[in-house]
Amino acid sequence: MKSKYIINSLVYVFLLIIFFSLISCKQHTHEWILSSVYTPSSCISTGKGQFTCNTCEETKVDVIPAKGHKEEIDKSIDTTCVSSGLTEGKHCYYCKYVIEEQQNISALGHNFENDICTRCNINYLHSLFTFSLNQNRGGYYITSYNGTESNLNIPTTYSNLPIVGIDKQAFSGNSFLENVTIPDSILTIGNNAFDNCTLLKNITFGSNVTSIGDMAFYGCYSLESIIIPNSVSSIGNSVFESCTSLKNVYCRAKTAPSMGEDVFEDISSTAKIYVPKESFDAYKRASGWKKIADKLVSYNFG
Repeated sequence: MKSKYIINSLVYVFLLIIFFSLISCKQHTHEWILSSVYTPSSCISTGKGQFTCNTCEETKVDVIPAKGHKEEIDKSIDTTCVSSGLTEGKHCYYCKYVIEEQQNISALGHNFENDICTRCNINYLHSLFTFSLNQNRGGYYITSYNGTESNLNIPTTYSNLPIVGIDKQAFSGNSFLENVTIPDSILTIGNNAFDNCTLLKNITFGSNVTSIGDMAFYGCYSLESIIIPNSVSSIGNSVFESCTSLKNVYCRAKTAPSMGEDVFEDISSTAKIYVPKESFDAYKRASGWKKIADKLVSYNFG
């Protein structure tokens, strides 16, 4: 009987030992944190690195998952009468991969009613030009012209500011213009502004033009007569070169404008250049003008 009691006691103790051993040896769930990167992952490819358990500091080497693309919106751009637009698109913030490509939308074009565009309110004449603000933002330059008119009166204002200049090559090579009137608001005419306008017959300057740039009317071989206003103080190189029909030039400036090289080269062989009577002798002595003294004619402009 005593031996049976001892055996039962031992079994009971053994079971207690096993029970407490199981409790003390209970396993935890690892919380793996990336501690070192061997090969970085990208949006579309996995990497490799060392992970450390936040609880027991056990380590392992494992795969770093691909990040996947992070979408970022490319905003749409509205179309206008003269500029194209873009649809909304998407790209990846990380790798810039284009997820959804933006599509071009064609410009709307003007819709004129009574010479005013119903979409942008620009008038028809202004729509034929492109403009840029001058440096002090007090006026506009004409930078290009896309019209087909034969007779053109250049406007004096745009967007409530004066049009003060004609930029380089603004009308270059136009094959429609025959008669052009430049308004009093224009102060400067840029290089090659009207070069090779082969049908241009008449050009009327405003009363405030001060300078005419190099080759401004080069190759305008239909031009027959020109009046240079009193306001002009500077005439660039080759301004009227190869205007082969040019026979009469009336320069009203009382002080001979500074003049570049070959201004009247290859004009009509019978051409005459009329200058103010009271300044005739000064013209014949002035730099540039004295080279063409044989073409100068004293004239009473009244």
